[in-house]
Amino acid sequence: MEPEDALTAAGTRVVADIVPGPDSSYAYPVGSLGGQVLFVAYFINQAGAYDEQLWIGNAPAPGAHRLGTMVLNQATGIRINGNSAFFAVDGATGPEPWVSDGTATGTHLLLDINPSSTSSIAWFEKFGSWTVFKLADPTLGDQLWRTDGSAAGTQLVSNVPADPAATFISTSTRHRLTAGNTFFFTVNDPIAGLELFGYSAEQPPIH
Repeated sequence: MEPEDALTAAGTRVVADIVPGPDSSYAYPVGSLGGQVLFVAYFINQAGAYDEQLWIGNAPAPGAHRLGTMVLNQATGIRINGNSAFFAVDGATGPEPWVSDGTATGTHLLLDINPSSTSSIAWFEKFGSWTVFKLADPTLGDQLWRTDGSAAGTQLVSNVPADPAATFISTSTRHRLTAGNTFFFTVNDPIAGLELFGYSAEQPPIH
């Protein structure tokens, strides 16, 4: 199944035959970015295996292009906030945060938070002008980070008790919510149990 670019009989056509022949790209839309549709598609790499990669397409004019050769971390998902899309890419040291403005040159690593080990990002969420995400650090354990789309604006904002082996921020979508100026998320602590934490946008970053 290949992505299509319009919903009229005259304008419905394949945007791009990403995987030529009878095989499918398994494309699915993520959202609108810069007036174009951002979507994920499987691309056959040189080894003949499928990689999940980020693409963008025009409508109604047919055509789409890949935003890079990076391989998406499927479990993390993609969050669009304003003119930027945030996602995780599987690298040599595990998932790291990336950002895209819908162009190939504007798609890049946001920050290599743990150069020597995995960052293990689980999700991204929109929080006003910020995008917050859960990141597991081998020393600090699960913590909440925020980003404005720049490396300098990617900052640690929570101080969840550090116990990487036992304390973790929930990955369930029902365990996180924005209400007013506060982002709420649930933390599972072996002593206190499953409890609700809140981060205010006015709270300064830890680093």
